[in-house]
Amino acid sequence: MRKLAFILLFLFLSGCSAVQFNPPPLPASIPAAAATATPVLVPDLSTATPIPSPVPPTETLTPTETATLAPVEIPNFEQFTMLDTQNGWGWVWSEKPALYHTSDGGLSWELLSLPENGTFSGWSNHFFDGKTAWLSGFDSQGGQKLSYTGDGGKTWQARSATGLENLGGLPSYTFFDASHGFAEVAGVGAGNLYIQLYETLDGGNNFQLVPMISPNGENSLPPGTIHLCSICNDVFYFDLARLVVVKGDMGSMQPSGAINLLVSFDHGMSWQPQNLPLPPENVTDLAAPLTPKFFGANDGLLPVKLLYYGPDGAQTTDLLLIYITRDGGKTWQISPTRIEKAARFPGPQFFDANQGIVQCGESICVTTDGAQTWQTVTSNLALPNTETSYIRQLTFADTRHGWLVISDNQVQRYYRTTDGGQNWVLLNP
Repeated sequence: MRKLAFILLFLFLSGCSAVQFNPPPLPASIPAAAATATPVLVPDLSTATPIPSPVPPTETLTPTETATLAPVEIPNFEQFTMLDTQNGWGWVWSEKPALYHTSDGGLSWELLSLPENGTFSGWSNHFFDGKTAWLSGFDSQGGQKLSYTGDGGKTWQARSATGLENLGGLPSYTFFDASHGFAEVAGVGAGNLYIQLYETLDGGNNFQLVPMISPNGENSLPPGTIHLCSICNDVFYFDLARLVVVKGDMGSMQPSGAINLLVSFDHGMSWQPQNLPLPPENVTDLAAPLTPKFFGANDGLLPVKLLYYGPDGAQTTDLLLIYITRDGGKTWQISPTRIEKAARFPGPQFFDANQGIVQCGESICVTTDGAQTWQTVTSNLALPNTETSYIRQLTFADTRHGWLVISDNQVQRYYRTTDGGQNWVLLNP
């Protein structure tokens, strides 16, 4: 689900190119087990209450003495994912594709053997934990190839991915356990985004189309298809309890005056529209929703960026709001604190209903009370944002353990923190 939200953001930033969209026909029936499984998309939006003028983070955390680590050789990753404080996976694919694994918090990386007879992508895979992953790619004949490991990439098992044979491109995979998962299929063109979900209950061997009904009432769409706007910053999210679409304003560049969302609690068979009011002083701002995050059946958070551009095109407003739900997405409230110039990518990272982190300008801001307040972390490292020095990746496993990649004059510099960003240690000096 996080991958699809990133794809939407990428398309918003870079425009859209045509992608073949040729879904197989809707199956005559879906097995009973698949019918009872609960795939769902969920954006979090709320019945917002008025919020005060921007409130700065309330406390500053100061760094202690910087630790030092012995230099290590780190691959030039295009992408890496940390699943916890110790375990992670890293991808290199611009030249010869290579997959790496770490089990010591990124201090060392082991080169893994890729599955045979396949060409693999960097963005369509799913890394579940330190041992479990699915790699997606094409076989030598151009067909879908899905491979599974349960031992940290030491061995790979082929998954037949039956039901996905006629797709024109690679789907993006999300698994909730070793058996139950989904393939997200996205077709893009002329500012439009068409999404389908295929469900597997056997770890990726067999997939069935989830018969979602379009919330926009478009009967001419192929079965199980949802229509979004790829340049509007629309967000699509699902988990095993909800399915939600959140609409953005970035395509028309006309403010809608509210956060518009559609939520389904029955696997996309019916939809409940919600219009979440904006603060009165922000009704002329443009809404750019980010990826929501849910914890359990009830607790969820939805970040939304508000932007305003003056007549001369200059941006004068850049605020982050957090909508909060305690009933699974049925009702929402806005947190009382807004953050100025918070990063849109990677955006806020929440670890439970109370703890989260976000880049705010050159610093890190952290919350421990469910986004009610945020504290600015005073760090030994200012986060850069220039043409020659900028952040390529920032990821945290919890509020203390984080990893940072800075591109500095085309040189990749890798940092790690174990104290919430107060001290960043350079790993490849």
